[in-house]
Amino acid sequence: ARKLLDLHTSALAALHRSGIQGRVTIGVPDDYVLVYLAPALRVFTSRHSDVEVTVVCEPSTVLKAQIERGEVDLALVSLDAPGQGNVLFKEELIWVGVEPHAAWMRQPLPVAVHGLSAPLRGAILSALNAQNREYRVVYNSPNVMGQLAMVESGLAVAVITKCSLPPGLKRLDARHGLPELPTVDVALLRGQRTHRSQAVTALFTHLLESFAPVTRPA
Repeated sequence: ARKLLDLHTSALAALHRSGIQGRVTIGVPDDYVLVYLAPALRVFTSRHSDVEVTVVCEPSTVLKAQIERGEVDLALVSLDAPGQGNVLFKEELIWVGVEPHAAWMRQPLPVAVHGLSAPLRGAILSALNAQNREYRVVYNSPNVMGQLAMVESGLAVAVITKCSLPPGLKRLDARHGLPELPTVDVALLRGQRTHRSQAVTALFTHLLESFAPVTRPA
């Protein structure tokens, strides 16, 4: 029985070895890591057990700079302009608040923001200005968890990605006096100095294939 178990273990190990070895560092904003990246990585590591993957959580603006400097190999980021990387899918931005505090009824409107690029943040605040809605930014951080804590405490409304909406928060819209928000393209970026790495190529290809039903050219 022990011999059969050893043979079975060896067979499974062989199935999980693709022959590709190396290291890959991939960056992702914290609101995308659980919903989008983690499921794809589970499949990848089952197929490429000899590839070491390191995940770095930073806002998209930081990750774009890290790609340019070669500090990360790949990055899953929100785009603020077309023509960057390989677009995988679109993500909604939504307003959120919590009952019974109804922070959306306050004047000026208390807003918590996190990790948004200057163009996206500008578009959101301009939409409030277009409604002649007074507001004040009461929390600004690269971390989405702090932003959600402000909302859950009833201290502010916030703009978050739809995928990061936790139970207990209320999605807000025009019925609550808030403007419509844009959707953002989410893209996969690759560092220019990584093209000789089989490990990076393997993960890059796997991620493109994982989102293939909604992938379109950048």
